[in-house]
Amino acid sequence: MNAQVNQYINEKLFFEKSIKRYEGDYGIEGKTVEGWKITAILANHSFKVGNVNNVNQQDKYQLRFKALYIDYNLEMLEEKETEEIIYGLANIEVFYQFSANIGNFDTEIDIKSVTNQANRRKTGFLSAEMKIKNVDKNEQNSYGNYGNWIIYLLSLVSGHCVDKIYKIEGIMDEKFNIKREYWPGSELLNEAKGRSVIQSPDLPLFIQQCAKKLNWDTFNDKGLGLALYWYIDTFVSIKSEVNFLTLCTVLEILNKRHSNNSSKRLLPKGIYKQIRKEIIETISKFKDNIDHKDDLEQYNKFEIKVKKSFESASYNQMGSLRTSLKEMLTYYSVPYEDLFPELEFIKIRDKIVHEGFSGVDIITEWVKLSNLVVRVFLAILEYEGNYMESTIIDLDDNCEHKKYDLICKSFPFVVSKDNLNKTD
Repeated sequence: MNAQVNQYINEKLFFEKSIKRYEGDYGIEGKTVEGWKITAILANHSFKVGNVNNVNQQDKYQLRFKALYIDYNLEMLEEKETEEIIYGLANIEVFYQFSANIGNFDTEIDIKSVTNQANRRKTGFLSAEMKIKNVDKNEQNSYGNYGNWIIYLLSLVSGHCVDKIYKIEGIMDEKFNIKREYWPGSELLNEAKGRSVIQSPDLPLFIQQCAKKLNWDTFNDKGLGLALYWYIDTFVSIKSEVNFLTLCTVLEILNKRHSNNSSKRLLPKGIYKQIRKEIIETISKFKDNIDHKDDLEQYNKFEIKVKKSFESASYNQMGSLRTSLKEMLTYYSVPYEDLFPELEFIKIRDKIVHEGFSGVDIITEWVKLSNLVVRVFLAILEYEGNYMESTIIDLDDNCEHKKYDLICKSFPFVVSKDNLNKTD
């Protein structure tokens, strides 16, 4: 008897150990009694599966979903184009309702607060609603593009990671009819490490002006959308050197797009190709004159390096990174001489990348670089009005740490000669 019991226990333990727990997502899909189509992913995996034919009140559980999609499956709406999308937003402080028109179109943005004054500053909770309506169906820019671009701008001005809590899509037919809803259910970034660029009272003016530049050319061709995406990432990281490198990446994204849209060739393409052909042929012929094995091995590396340089056309590019950045800053009329007269941040970036440390007061340089990046953003958006910029507060010389604060400035502005030697 004992042998049989032991065998049963051993077999049971082996069976339990051999079962691997499923670590993927559990999804649901179906229709409600009203006929709504629903898909979702279970956000919590710790739930019980029992006999569905023997469910009583005590066996019911509340499940948390993410990526919840509801299609109301209304036949009268299916053939009609979406006319309005409403986004529920978190981490943005809005004092009062305002509207703006996008470009020269009839497309309208409407933003309003949906929380009381006591909860307005709380992060991680629904705080505002943004409505986008009257988007022409023939436009290249979709509702999704407009929604993402505006959220990037709201994140820039607030210093918070503004995020979508829900998206409601519908049409107007005497009243607003909901076609479908989407609730991401993703974890919101509550803590913001960024700084406020535009104060809340100036937010309507900022959005109203920048909405005119809300187009494919500005956000895609000029790289503003991707640059803002990287800039907002600095709100999350707590490492100063990482944030400094990220801001350098922001400038290089914008510089690359700007350089692609302007001619930087020293020679016409045809002449350059002919020179490249003759040089590569000369190098290939010289190989026959090398007898030493080690020299030949090094020569092969040299040949590959030269060919790659010609393929990238780096020999035919006008100037260095510093030169092209200065050209871009001049093109957009961005004042920079009071921050980095010779774009000294490039050397700091190289030192961090190649040596692992900056050798300077990185926080001060990071603050200055952040000021420069914000100025570039405002210039591309052609904003005119008040904005906030970081500055160093003069403390006692014996104080080991520097203190930073925000000051209000008017953009655009011209750097005076008196300010060229200042570091704030």
